[in-house]
Amino acid sequence: MNLNLKSQVFASALFALGLSVTALAQNMAPASTPAPASATGNQGLLGTTYAGAEFGYTHHIEGSPDVLRRYGFVYNQPLPEGLDFTFKYDHLTGSELGNRAYSNGFSLGLTGYVPQTWGKPFLSGDIGWVFAKSAGVKDDSFAYTVKTGVEFQVLPSLVIIPYVAYTEAPHFGDRGWKYGAKGVYRFTRQWSGALGAQIDEPHNLEYTVGVNFHY
Repeated sequence: MNLNLKSQVFASALFALGLSVTALAQNMAPASTPAPASATGNQGLLGTTYAGAEFGYTHHIEGSPDVLRRYGFVYNQPLPEGLDFTFKYDHLTGSELGNRAYSNGFSLGLTGYVPQTWGKPFLSGDIGWVFAKSAGVKDDSFAYTVKTGVEFQVLPSLVIIPYVAYTEAPHFGDRGWKYGAKGVYRFTRQWSGALGAQIDEPHNLEYTVGVNFHY
């Protein structure tokens, strides 16, 4: 990633983080000053109970295999106002020249957010474990992710979620920043669909499509 692009990405990360801090400060204002009502309601993902499935296609440039496919599941449960609990599972697989590699990852996480009239700035953290196998060799590692961004309400049934995340699996020596955005459209009260894209520092690019059922 060239210096100019890194500077733009870093500035975007600071902007998202700044929005989160500003919104949090507003939320902590004295009770005599009412907090603005949220325009997002329950049309997005934050603050809703849902189960979702996601498929990811990654153009992998760090080495073989050239293509990785990810099959993911997520369950989100609101806790007290402004805090969500999340369980995630991801199965990642790829093959090249007869060699198949795959991994299974599980994580638990918390997401704090502050409803605003224009959206929901958030900060989340996940911890979990990843089990991997490649060329007949098995390995595993503790893993964690820290993410910040904003769930913007752009239409009554559409939210756009730009974000910046840092992930690490120490035993694998796998760590780095990821930058992405996701759009979520609510088709009905119970069903929504999602499209997204994410790039990391080595320029591995993942496209995602998903569906969510809202309880």
